[in-house]
Amino acid sequence: MAQTLHVIAVGDTDSNVGPAVRSDLSSLKATLQNGLSPGQLHWVELTGREANPLSVVKSLKDVVIDPQRDAVMLYYSGHGGFDVDRGHFLSMSHGGRLYRSEVRNAITTPLTPKFWAIVTDCCANLSQAAFNSPSTGTPQRPKLLLQKLFFQTRGSIDITSSRPGQVSFCTPSLGSAFTVALCGVIKENYYDALQWDDIFLRTRSQTAHLAELMIGQAKPVATPSGKRQTTQTAYSFSEMYGQNVNEE
Repeated sequence: MAQTLHVIAVGDTDSNVGPAVRSDLSSLKATLQNGLSPGQLHWVELTGREANPLSVVKSLKDVVIDPQRDAVMLYYSGHGGFDVDRGHFLSMSHGGRLYRSEVRNAITTPLTPKFWAIVTDCCANLSQAAFNSPSTGTPQRPKLLLQKLFFQTRGSIDITSSRPGQVSFCTPSLGSAFTVALCGVIKENYYDALQWDDIFLRTRSQTAHLAELMIGQAKPVATPSGKRQTTQTAYSFSEMYGQNVNEE
């Protein structure tokens, strides 16, 4: 059996950023399909009323995996926030909050995949024009990156688009800084066997760069301390290869 990446892709298309969320899902699906071998991607998409906490948890628990070979990824595009007592949550138009801890439990119960990932962009507004179709004239070299990230790695990652206390920036013309950066880094490195910490650090750098450009077009955003937010910092809730990648 071929190794499979099972993606539960959740988009809150009934939120006030619905059309942009659909673009996020489309762009990520194309990015993963182009980087994997045919048949390796199992894509389950939840939008509209299906994008609710109960459906997300059920879909994660219903995934049939080979725990020694397969990888599972939860991707979410929509709104979110932080609760001082329970931590980060996904805020959905239907059903309200889904806490990150509940997502982790759903992925790892009853079987823990060889590798699993939670990737969330909680301020989604991605333009279809942000990504171009791959050139048909490109030489057919082996695309190593996603094989390395999802099938040759054990453990998990858990990342989101901004550090606790920050908002995630976007513009109607370009899209959301984090998703644009993540897909861009993946596409730029399809043929390189990078590790997750490489991808995260490059995505964080690109997210900050894009956010700083977007901040110039946005209304001032005050942080809880009262200071204006001047950047956006992608954040990991877990260590990568035993290292804290957040530089805290």
